[in-house]
Amino acid sequence: MRLSNFFLAALLFFSVLLRLVDLGRIPNGLTVDEADMGYNAYSILKTGKDVYGRSFPMFFQSLDDYKPGFAIYASIPAIRLLGLSEYSIRLFPAIIGALTPLLFFVFLKMLYPKNNYAAFSVFLLTTFAPWNVAISRATFMYIELVFFLLLALITFFLGIKNKNFPIYISACIFAFTLYVYYAALIYIPLIGIILFIFFKKELLAKKKNLIIASVLFLVISAPALSHYLNGSARSRFNAISLFTPDISLPVSIQEIETDNKSNNKLFNFYHNRRIINVSNTLDNYFDYLNMDYLFVNSKNIRYFYINYYGLFYFLEFPFLLIALHKIIKKRESNDLFLLALLLISPIPAAITLGSPFVHRAILLPMVLQILIALGLAKFLKSFQASYFQKPIYYSIAALYLISAVGFIHQYFVHNPKEFSTEKDNGAWFSSVKEAIPQLNLYKQKYPTVVFTWSSTKLVPGIYYLFYSKIDPTLVQNKSAKWTNESPSFRQIYNEVGNVQFRPIDWKADSQLKNTLFIGYPSDFQKDDDIHTISKTYDQDGKEHFWFVTKD
Repeated sequence: MRLSNFFLAALLFFSVLLRLVDLGRIPNGLTVDEADMGYNAYSILKTGKDVYGRSFPMFFQSLDDYKPGFAIYASIPAIRLLGLSEYSIRLFPAIIGALTPLLFFVFLKMLYPKNNYAAFSVFLLTTFAPWNVAISRATFMYIELVFFLLLALITFFLGIKNKNFPIYISACIFAFTLYVYYAALIYIPLIGIILFIFFKKELLAKKKNLIIASVLFLVISAPALSHYLNGSARSRFNAISLFTPDISLPVSIQEIETDNKSNNKLFNFYHNRRIINVSNTLDNYFDYLNMDYLFVNSKNIRYFYINYYGLFYFLEFPFLLIALHKIIKKRESNDLFLLALLLISPIPAAITLGSPFVHRAILLPMVLQILIALGLAKFLKSFQASYFQKPIYYSIAALYLISAVGFIHQYFVHNPKEFSTEKDNGAWFSSVKEAIPQLNLYKQKYPTVVFTWSSTKLVPGIYYLFYSKIDPTLVQNKSAKWTNESPSFRQIYNEVGNVQFRPIDWKADSQLKNTLFIGYPSDFQKDDDIHTISKTYDQDGKEHFWFVTKD
């Protein structure tokens, strides 16, 4: 017992260490969403209102989206204590991420109380899991959803197994996830159906608790459901929906027209929009089960960005196959329950444009990690009391150690250099951060400063607000000028004080006097009359932004 407790304590220490060390520096810079969420938290802290002047909203208008408010409010205590910085806004998700291995451990202990191998394996694997480390070290909403889904499932099993533990606590936590990340809107009904199918007998035995749970769930979730059903929230979904006709149907429409011209109207059936939508959805769905980014290379997966490593180590792939083989062969209830969770995990992402965006299918890595642990446990148990037990155990430990050390080296040494600017997948934008101190130095000397906003991936205004800690009332006062409808982020982040954020049109802008321009070298069309007073550089030492005036 003492040895196992020491093992768990050591893993928890490493879990915290991996997610907190150098947190303000790695990832190198902030995503646009992180900067906007962080500045909204700062605005709430300072004024009690978001950047649009709304008092303590549950859902924040953030860029072209409405984000659940939990992650924003959760970052406020650290901002209050430490000031507005990368570290302060990332501290809460890092702590939550560090604790998730413990919840995985408890969950498997409840689901498989006699399988200690599985519980300890999932704690170990989650501690060093690339997917978990990556999303724990940034201000998103994904690791928080994993945390609360696990907590909701744990309290659910406590409720059906323990007479003195009310099951409605689980219902309250499930309802709360709707304020954590919008994928929960699809996940929660599906998980509820699965739980009822597999644990119908236990639930019906607690009818009174079940009724209370249902009422509490509806009461807690009502504001969230009201928000998700209103026009502003639906407009964002429509923008990313796979079923948007202008995006999903042009090819089939063209094919219908071609068939009509050839008098092949019979084949219009094959181009029916319903069939096309089903085909596109299935295409997306199976894209999320791609073994390449899961186990080999996740460099193109948004917000993960890890060269030469998948979301899981390649060593773990055989153990996933072992677990799936066991499920198919034995078809035990708890195993099938996990398989059902796996099958629904890509659904929220499968009905949206672009793939794979794993953060929209965050249940997928969560369930895969559990299945891999079960597969590893079964493999290790098969060698108990065998002559080859120690060589097999030591070999797996050595291979896993090599994998984990390699990932840590890749993540902390190389990734900060390889994913830093708007040129590489729109990752962390550290190059923008480097420009802000110089902007603040020079802006006092020029009546007008123009900072380029020519990259679709970059919103320079929000970085200026974040790193300069600009008084939020300046943005709120600007937002208040729109009386008929809420302004977009393009309207409130396009100018702050004497700093304008817009594309540079050098043919026209070169005529402006007493103006400082901050742009890419290509913005200035090799004009020999410009005066470059300063430059910033990317991680490779290449020139990034020029600070230019016209002679």
